[in-house]
Amino acid sequence: MSFDLFGPSTKQDIKVGYIDPERGYVGNVSRHEANVYAKLNPGTQFILKTRDKIEYMNINDVNKLTPKDFIPASSAGGKDGCAGITGLDIYGDNGEIAPSAFKDEFPKVLFSGGGGLGAAGNPVFGDDGGLLAVDLIEGGWGYQYAPITNVIDVYGIGAGAVVRSIMIGDPEYSGNSGAGSGGDGSGEEETVPSFSSQDPNNMTTVMVRSIYGLVN
Repeated sequence: MSFDLFGPSTKQDIKVGYIDPERGYVGNVSRHEANVYAKLNPGTQFILKTRDKIEYMNINDVNKLTPKDFIPASSAGGKDGCAGITGLDIYGDNGEIAPSAFKDEFPKVLFSGGGGLGAAGNPVFGDDGGLLAVDLIEGGWGYQYAPITNVIDVYGIGAGAVVRSIMIGDPEYSGNSGAGSGGDGSGEEETVPSFSSQDPNNMTTVMVRSIYGLVN
């Protein structure tokens, strides 16, 4: 049996994941392993993770996957093609950096770890650039413990927000975070509410503790 490191992807390279009631998120599952698990656990929803999306599917959809389904849309082989190398032609005719060289990127809330996936939220800022709240738009699935949560400004202009996720059912979670604001520069810890719907089907909810809010 030979292995070609630089050869094209094959159906053997197709990997998905699923949520196990005890182990949490299980990834890097081959199609054969997915079929074995689905036979023992009918109705399992499998998870396809690519650079572009997270998609949920049954075993029939898993069996229909091809290597092309894993190609990012913005890559050379993707549907949108490759934009090529940027950064070498950032100057305009006047010798100054062209406005088109910059792409607007707003601060993001990133969730990592916890044994699950799918949690997503948007940071909400005040006029002074301080973090007011986190709008939790998706609680995620399969979390065994609270994920690490960070608010990131890709340009490095804003910094200092301290964010903590908690699980629904956590003894410290009272269901009402109360009013508050973050980033007043006082150095005192404040609790900032999330805008979560508190859907009991969600596995996580988010509360924010901010010593210094992001300045955007």
